[in-house]
Amino acid sequence: MNIIAETKRLTLRAWTDSDRAVFRAMNGDEQVMTHFPGVMSSRQADDLFERELKRPQNTGFCAVEVTASGEIAGACGVYPASVSGVVPEGAYEIGWRFIPSQWGQGYAREAGEAWLDIAFEKLGLDEVYAWTAETNKPSLAVMRRCGMERTRDLDFVHPDVPDKYPQLKKHLVCRLTKAQWAAYK
Repeated sequence: MNIIAETKRLTLRAWTDSDRAVFRAMNGDEQVMTHFPGVMSSRQADDLFERELKRPQNTGFCAVEVTASGEIAGACGVYPASVSGVVPEGAYEIGWRFIPSQWGQGYAREAGEAWLDIAFEKLGLDEVYAWTAETNKPSLAVMRRCGMERTRDLDFVHPDVPDKYPQLKKHLVCRLTKAQWAAYK
């Protein structure tokens, strides 16, 4: 098992083929995907899973496992920004997605903070961004708990969200610099 980081309660690790079913289920769950234009089909989830298997270990959406039980709680990672023109060229973003039964336990913050350490200490990044649909208050709260600050001048209308989902189009942006992270820790 390729371990990326360990926290007090979590093991962040590379995905393995045996995780495919839980990855598929997580991305096909209506609660998980509430703030996205829809759930992923099995094929879409498998395509994303294959891309994640091929990413370098130090970037991407890794498995977040509860160390005590070995159960997958969700996914988290830092990766090259996926929406061009929103943040500076070459910027990185952080994101997370967790299984509903694991919500409310602080896992997203714990995994996010571990990834921010990786971003600033191992990858040598100067800043990390995050964004979410304006309706996704829980994710915005995690961003803030990780020390990120709203960057209102970068808020945007997501070009990949279909017009039939107007409530999901406006995205709020947060940013954290290496200096802010050092002060936060």
